[in-house]
Amino acid sequence: MRTVLHWEGRAELKSRQAKLQMQADKQVRAKLFSLFHLAFVQLSLSESYPPRHRIYRSIAFKILGLPAPHIYIRKVRYAGMLEALATIFIIMGIGVLARSIGTVREADYKTLNSVIYYITLPALIFISLYDAGAAVFSDMNLIGANASALIAMMFLVLGASRLLRIPNKLMGILFLTSFFGNIVYMGYPLVELNFGPEGVPIVVVIATVYNLIVFSIGLAVLQYCSNNINLSEIPSHLIRNPLLLSSAAGLLYIYFSLPLPSVFDQSLRLLAHVTAPLALFSLGVFMYGRNPLANLKLNALIAFLKMAFFPALFMLIAGHFDLTGLAYEVSLLEAAMPLAVTNFILADKYQLDPGIVSSAIVLTTLISPFTLLASGLL
Repeated sequence: MRTVLHWEGRAELKSRQAKLQMQADKQVRAKLFSLFHLAFVQLSLSESYPPRHRIYRSIAFKILGLPAPHIYIRKVRYAGMLEALATIFIIMGIGVLARSIGTVREADYKTLNSVIYYITLPALIFISLYDAGAAVFSDMNLIGANASALIAMMFLVLGASRLLRIPNKLMGILFLTSFFGNIVYMGYPLVELNFGPEGVPIVVVIATVYNLIVFSIGLAVLQYCSNNINLSEIPSHLIRNPLLLSSAAGLLYIYFSLPLPSVFDQSLRLLAHVTAPLALFSLGVFMYGRNPLANLKLNALIAFLKMAFFPALFMLIAGHFDLTGLAYEVSLLEAAMPLAVTNFILADKYQLDPGIVSSAIVLTTLISPFTLLASGLL
């Protein structure tokens, strides 16, 4: 009897020891878990953390079962992005409403667009450069990453089109719609609302890079696709481009440290402040009555190339340039922008089926809240 009790006591003791060991192991794992979590939070907050490793970090979070640090979520301003997008679509909706009830006519869109393109937007670019100083154009990583992404996308689309023997006109449509987004009319107000005034000079640099490439290499390719090659048009387009002219004027002004008289300063700032709401209202007027579901298969391909593939390509290239911080976040947001009305104007000029391009503009604009929110978390 005593032997039986002795063995039962030993078994109970072993069971208790096993439970204590399990509790100790659990505590050790919890400490390791906390250490891993703390390490990843620190990496998330590090401004020098290479953007090309963000995907690796996300995978590591998943493997380790770590919750995403709320500090990082706050850093990408997810809630701010939602509010900014809501503001933008409300103003665009007012433009659609004004067009639907006849307050604004279809022909008025061209007038609105001309006022923005030739007056208020150049004022915005000049003032933004004047406030930021020449240092904003000294960030060669910012310029290099955006220029390289654009040129790489151009060659990929042209190369794939040639391999698949796509007709010239369709190749021109895919080329035109694969990389050139609404970086100014929609991008500028979204960046200002989401990142504040410090993000605006970065938009100016990106817009300058885009315009230089699109209105040089881009126009040459579009002329080839439309079988209407006239390379003499390219220098005149660059010289007469008000966005490039205002960038050049702003850089010359700050290079020579010229003072800006207060009366001109205030006038330009008032014009600049009109740009964002007027551009969004004009975009709403343009969207009225256009069917986003027309040519759905082709437009779905266009939306994928512009709003998924191109931002992913930019992320890959930005990693090699070690582009970080606000410059990276603004550039990625601009890369994910929907198509611009400029795409429609160029398609019409070079006879590349503007009907397809106009429906693609509406479709990409309507789905942009989802893709832009996704880009903010990468």
